[in-house]
Amino acid sequence: MGRGRKIRTLVLVALSLACLVGCASTETADSAMRISVSDGSNTVIYRLNDSLPAQSLYSMLPFDVSVGDFLASQKIFYPPEKVEGTDGIEGDGKAGDLALFYPWGDIVMYYGPFNSNAGLFLLGNAESGTDKIKDLHGIIRVDRL
Repeated sequence: MGRGRKIRTLVLVALSLACLVGCASTETADSAMRISVSDGSNTVIYRLNDSLPAQSLYSMLPFDVSVGDFLASQKIFYPPEKVEGTDGIEGDGKAGDLALFYPWGDIVMYYGPFNSNAGLFLLGNAESGTDKIKDLHGIIRVDRL
């Protein structure tokens, strides 16, 4: 094999490997767990993290459920099954955060800041519609995107 041919072969191999790496990272980004929460008039889009509780919630979708107010900064709903797992991120949060309050089993959608609480595990963050969370009411549809 001539020197020029070897170089072309190496270039093709390098390009193929670059494509494989690029395709894998695109696939990871596209396979993110994203959900929509909608009451028909207001929609919030969340990107879930990869914690066990987030995966558990995602595996239940889709479902319809009643949403309610709690305190002055959150809407809550109870999924049709218990969300599994207590690993995850605990801490203070901000408007747009989605969390599991494990002791009660409810999912919390924050539209205002909140302080950490034992048993509160962050599931993800709103990509859009944070300003619509406080307007959600009645029956909501929680679905995969």
